[in-house]
Amino acid sequence: MTAVASVNFATVDEGQPFRLDASASTSLSGGALSYSWTQTAGPAVTIATPASAVLTLNAPEVTGNAVTTFQVNVTGASGAGQASVNVNVSNIAQTPVHATLPLSTTVTFPYPVADLLAASNEAMVGQYLPFAGGNIGFVKASAGPGGDITIDTSIFVGNSPPATTVFSVPPFGLGSEPFGLKFSVMREDLTVNPWFLFRTPLPGTSMFVSQIEKPCGVTWGSVDSGFGAYVGQRGKGFSAIRLNEGAPNQIFTSTYISVDAGKSFCVLSAPTSPIRGGRTFGGTFSTDVIAIDVDANTIYHYAKSATSPPIYELKETVPIQLNSTVPLKLVADAKVGLGGDDLALAFTDGQHRGTHRLVVVGFDPQHNIVQETHSWPVGVPSAVIAEDLDDDDYLEVAVICSTSPQAVVFESGPPPPGQAFFEFLPLSDARYVEIGLGATRAVSSLKRIFGFDALYVGYRDQKQVRAFSIP
Repeated sequence: MTAVASVNFATVDEGQPFRLDASASTSLSGGALSYSWTQTAGPAVTIATPASAVLTLNAPEVTGNAVTTFQVNVTGASGAGQASVNVNVSNIAQTPVHATLPLSTTVTFPYPVADLLAASNEAMVGQYLPFAGGNIGFVKASAGPGGDITIDTSIFVGNSPPATTVFSVPPFGLGSEPFGLKFSVMREDLTVNPWFLFRTPLPGTSMFVSQIEKPCGVTWGSVDSGFGAYVGQRGKGFSAIRLNEGAPNQIFTSTYISVDAGKSFCVLSAPTSPIRGGRTFGGTFSTDVIAIDVDANTIYHYAKSATSPPIYELKETVPIQLNSTVPLKLVADAKVGLGGDDLALAFTDGQHRGTHRLVVVGFDPQHNIVQETHSWPVGVPSAVIAEDLDDDDYLEVAVICSTSPQAVVFESGPPPPGQAFFEFLPLSDARYVEIGLGATRAVSSLKRIFGFDALYVGYRDQKQVRAFSIP
């Protein structure tokens, strides 16, 4: 006879991996054993290697707590035996609920959805990897009334591998294509021409290049009284780049000021209004830059000097207020606030039920750094966006969590009594919106500007983009 090892009872959150192990099974006559696993009850779970002694499976997505049952048959020279195990699957349903977003449209693509971009009248562009032998592929998708997604099968293939690419979209158009989508591509592994900006409609009709060493992040804003970009550099600092239009559909760049600080400023912003304490910077336009050293979780505040030629002078350095006793890594960031250029930073220890933080960073009216820190207990963050999900005219910061079916929402509120205007901070405590397991990216619906009424969420492994209606 064959003695089948006991397979322990397990409880696991939906979507989380769990392990079933029958490897301690024995045969009275010795010799090799064969294994055969099947699921006999409960929500369906994919068993990729049913003949293995040990299985690592992912718990299914459920709408309520559920039990799923597995059976293993073990066969040896002296006969066969079997054992069963129940696995409790816990539905993740954190409260309070911030809003209910009905699913409007789902579009499935032939490639994993690695990123989403949004700008102007083209509400969504999907990036799909791997594609064309490791290159970048784009399929343009536009949103119509009710959140419907229309696919444009024109495909643009870039020349950057996925492992080292970072994407960003300018907040408004350039030159002769004021409403077309533009996006930048950065590659840290190139020593020549590593920073690109492409113009659409797809396929790309033009591209300009700036030779910035080790680019790892970009923000868009005013540079020398014109439009430009601040490009962060891994282990270097940052460079301010002017973008100037030449002939029709052509753009050229020039480096305005470089800051060689030896830091990895992979997240930057140039706020144009205070995040707390007032509506303006006393009537003056900000030339200050917030740079985040992602290696040391430190905020650097630079201000442009009045000298000729100007330089960026370091004004303030402060650690990010993580309020954590365990090391945390910055995994996502977004522009938020009333001016849309303050920073929301998501940090995590990488554990599903671990330590997660949202830190919002901006200036007060005197250009002093302001921080506010929030936390939530379940779900590893993968993206951050600013949106008005409950349509109450007050913006929220929404954190997309790859291991939880719920997005985590922190909302700004109405002005206090006696105050004519509201400020972005303070934000509310954590609230939750159900969007389903596997979400890794999201883009704002652009409803406040262009009338679209849906939140677009990308599910990398499911190869899907879903549009959720905003009430």
